[in-house]
Amino acid sequence: MSKSQHHENVNGEKITYWRSIDNRRRTKEYLAGIENEFIDDLTDITAVDRRSMLKVMGASIALSGIGVACRRPEEKILPYVKQPENVVPGIPNFFATAQPGPYGASGILVESHEGRPTKVEGNPSHPESLGKASIINQAAALEIYDPDRSRFCLKEQAGVRLPVDWSDFDSFFAEHCFELKKNQGAGLAIVANTDLSPTFLRLKAELKKTYPLVKFYVHEPLRQINTEQALRMTFGPHTRVRYHLENAKVMASVFCDPFSVGPEHVRHIRGYAKNRAVYSPADVKNMNRLYAVEADYTLAGTNADHRLRLPLGQAVGFVKALAYELHATYGLDIDKSLIKSQSLSTLVARPPSYKGLDKKFIFTLAKDLAHNKGSALIMGGDCLPPSAQALIHVLNLALQGENKTFEVVTIDDVDAQAHLAEPSILDLAKDLADNKVQTLVFLGVNPVYNAPRHLKFASLIEKAKTSIHIGQSVDETAALCSWHVPETHFLEHFS
Repeated sequence: MSKSQHHENVNGEKITYWRSIDNRRRTKEYLAGIENEFIDDLTDITAVDRRSMLKVMGASIALSGIGVACRRPEEKILPYVKQPENVVPGIPNFFATAQPGPYGASGILVESHEGRPTKVEGNPSHPESLGKASIINQAAALEIYDPDRSRFCLKEQAGVRLPVDWSDFDSFFAEHCFELKKNQGAGLAIVANTDLSPTFLRLKAELKKTYPLVKFYVHEPLRQINTEQALRMTFGPHTRVRYHLENAKVMASVFCDPFSVGPEHVRHIRGYAKNRAVYSPADVKNMNRLYAVEADYTLAGTNADHRLRLPLGQAVGFVKALAYELHATYGLDIDKSLIKSQSLSTLVARPPSYKGLDKKFIFTLAKDLAHNKGSALIMGGDCLPPSAQALIHVLNLALQGENKTFEVVTIDDVDAQAHLAEPSILDLAKDLADNKVQTLVFLGVNPVYNAPRHLKFASLIEKAKTSIHIGQSVDETAALCSWHVPETHFLEHFS
């Protein structure tokens, strides 16, 4: 509300605000009402005085407690017949393990009380977490006690999914596997995520030996397909890039948030914060600088020293303009011996269009990067096309940051390479439409919810005669399958 004009003095003070129309007009009825705060003859209206009301309330409270148990239910606690080793009630045990995720495993340290996980922290001995935990790691301790977790098997019967015993599923699955062995697993399709744990890869290899004709499909909605293609174009197949922000003096984040949920984001936060602490005036000279170019407001933009808000449609033009400025003005280019990548003179031979771009920001960023060769780093997000990300990798090579601010690693595990090269959910949709799948198994994935919408995956599941969903909850995919089997939490099983 807007302020009113000054009114008459009330107790020597001018009224400069108002609460209602009557308060502003200060009518006679309003002034009479505020002088008499309590309504007259209230006792006559209610016919009950204050003392009688308190008596009735006290009696009702006393009567409500009759026959109601106000103590905890009695539970008999029996001691151990044989005390387990290293288990003392009240004293926690700590276990080092790894939490699987779409970008790899995170090293964590789990606090457990008498076999029950209660707290998750980072493992100080793990190179990725370095003793810190993300919000996803912290939530794992709550996820295991989720009341909505699946607790029993479900079977479709006359269009309705009803709970059944484990023995019923065991009998069905044993008979079904016997039939699959007869035709070497033909028509069997298994959909899994990008888990590259040694145990999963070993079990997958054994399964292929038993059912030679089985087909695996990889579905991970958070998989960075554009990033993988850009790395393949720049450094070759089966390569990954690891950033070392602790060695970077100047960093540029182009539609990339290295501090949020992403590959090695916990280690990135530690590396970035290492050179941001200022304890004396001399430490200011050693502080790093972060430039953020983004359309949304991310953690990188929040912590950036310089932030440029830019539409995603102009991201490619920004990268080309930055590359042209570094090459044309400061003469940066890559070594001729790097035959896997094209030179900047070839990639940015012509001047780009600066339409819609902030030239001052580009010139300042290019100057800062060029003057800090060997300690400069540019990071691109997966929303950028592979060509733009490949150009960013070439710029990092030209800035002489290899093995300093970043390193290129190769996935040398043959089984891991083969798993990542498996067909995608798009190929599965085509095979289901062609009636090539008779038995469909989902391992902890929910494609009905997060597969591309144009696939209409919900209607494709009906193409398979038998569909089995293994997951921790009855999600959208489980609601359409013939069977649903509860999946153990990663804190509940050991391999």
